[in-house]
Amino acid sequence: PAPGSAPSAEARVESTILHPLGLPMDPRPARIEPLWRKPMPGLIGDLSLSLDGSTALVATSPNRELVPGGATRPAVSAWSTGSGKLLWKKLLPAPVKAQGISADGGIAVAANYDDELAAWNEKGRELWQVPAMCEPHVME
Repeated sequence: PAPGSAPSAEARVESTILHPLGLPMDPRPARIEPLWRKPMPGLIGDLSLSLDGSTALVATSPNRELVPGGATRPAVSAWSTGSGKLLWKKLLPAPVKAQGISADGGIAVAANYDDELAAWNEKGRELWQVPAMCEPHVME
């Protein structure tokens, strides 16, 4: 309505559902449909999605008992979420311990259990690799 005028009887105000933390939520039901399906050559150990949703980073580890004819080495791979196309794949000496991907999918980083930390660009070219010995620490 115009400033100073009363709302019409037809005006509809949608209620807002609040998240338990007080954040607004969209009340419309979500519609989820598969875009594509790909068999993975082992067990998925980690999955990261770029903030813009364009790229998925997937870490897999071999397990020939559960995946017959599957991978023989751990790997990290980047996939286009729109097309399901494999963008790049890197074989690793040990399974991924932790991984991450930049907001635009342009840089991926992974640390493995062989104490290596490496970064790759959007084409899978290694940008750098450094020793990365990580140990868990219990904090009180």
